[in-house]
Amino acid sequence: MRQTVILPEINIRYNFTLPQNDLILIAGGRTPDPEWLVETARITDDRSIWCIDRGLDACFAAGLEPALLIGDGDSANSQNWKIAESRGIPIKKFNPEKDFTDTQLALQQASSADESNYAILTGCFGGRMDHLFSNIFSFAHSPLTGCMTDHLESVFFLKDGQAAQIAMGCRPKAISVLPITDCSGVTLTGVYWPLHNADLTQRNVYTISNELIDSNGPVTHTFDVKVKKGILAVYICWSEN
Repeated sequence: MRQTVILPEINIRYNFTLPQNDLILIAGGRTPDPEWLVETARITDDRSIWCIDRGLDACFAAGLEPALLIGDGDSANSQNWKIAESRGIPIKKFNPEKDFTDTQLALQQASSADESNYAILTGCFGGRMDHLFSNIFSFAHSPLTGCMTDHLESVFFLKDGQAAQIAMGCRPKAISVLPITDCSGVTLTGVYWPLHNADLTQRNVYTISNELIDSNGPVTHTFDVKVKKGILAVYICWSEN
């Protein structure tokens, strides 16, 4: 059964059943555009919003109210943290001297929460490369279905035997498929450089900066991707600015 998840700029149809409940996680990386964040919350039927430390600042800047605040409190604006406390927003606070990052702890919490089987992680790009590396691999190997996205970039993950058709209202700047693990049976169609049952390894990541084939059909831009075995990241760049 093919289900649909709708986000600004992107519409993903999977060949597996998606959970009914969505969760938006706002991390403390590059701040998502406030209008984009509000639209994302609206389109996902105002699902629960969890802020990860400095993600609280982005949440308040967009005029949104989080259902939960997670983190060690070392990067969020101290006044915003006090406001969250005064409003009675639930807080899971951790000692800064810990093994896992705040985002990893939030993903673990989301994985065990009944209401949050599908997670949208934003505020996860930009800044330090080590944090981005941790975000990508932690999300990819979690039991969550979902995506990492903001107004500039999107990443979602396919695992063993999964496929997706991606329909977009605007043409992306670039499309890449990235093997999180060694992948076999990767097929990518609707793009200038297609793949047919290809094997992709982490030792030779060459499947980047692809482009959609121009179409004389509907305005909506689409491509299809599937993987037989492994964890595959599908990356879409809307803009570099």
